[in-house]
Amino acid sequence: MIEASHKNSTATMAFTSTTLKSLPSCPLAPPSAIFTLLIIITNFLLMFSSVLWKQFSLYFKDLDVSKYEWIRNPFVVEKYDYFGLTTAEQEMIIDLSSDSTLKQMFRDENNIVTFWLRVKNDFPTLTNKALEILLPFVTSYLCETGFFTVAVLKTKHRSRLMIEKEQRTAISSMIPRFEKICAEKKAQPSH
Repeated sequence: MIEASHKNSTATMAFTSTTLKSLPSCPLAPPSAIFTLLIIITNFLLMFSSVLWKQFSLYFKDLDVSKYEWIRNPFVVEKYDYFGLTTAEQEMIIDLSSDSTLKQMFRDENNIVTFWLRVKNDFPTLTNKALEILLPFVTSYLCETGFFTVAVLKTKHRSRLMIEKEQRTAISSMIPRFEKICAEKKAQPSH
């Protein structure tokens, strides 16, 4: 416990001194007050990260993320036998990691899922294994996005019973073509 608090105080002092260097003059408060505030904020952040780490380890205690490194970046992998891949899959990942065009595609791509979908034809087994691991993260993100959208749509001012169309539009990544929509909309005839 003493060792942990010593590490925290060392980290606090390092963070505080770095932060104070980036704030050379602050006319709102004396330096001692700023220093005290920074120590309080730093201690809070350290405590928060410690609690967050405990919660993650509680829920994901048996999850060894290092064995999925080949999915996150197949071009920096060195120990292929560690990941629970068959010999054929290990050969495929060696072929994939030695291909310079795929390496450039991976650098240009900003989404891991999109990269794996692009190499699906060349490496179907690896892609299927990678997508099995990545799929829960994508679906939970979509669920959270959907719940947030429902919360926004079901406000006091926009209380409709049927919100499927609005929700589909809000969640979609497609950009509407307003000119085409307006051109196809028929005007209401006057009586």
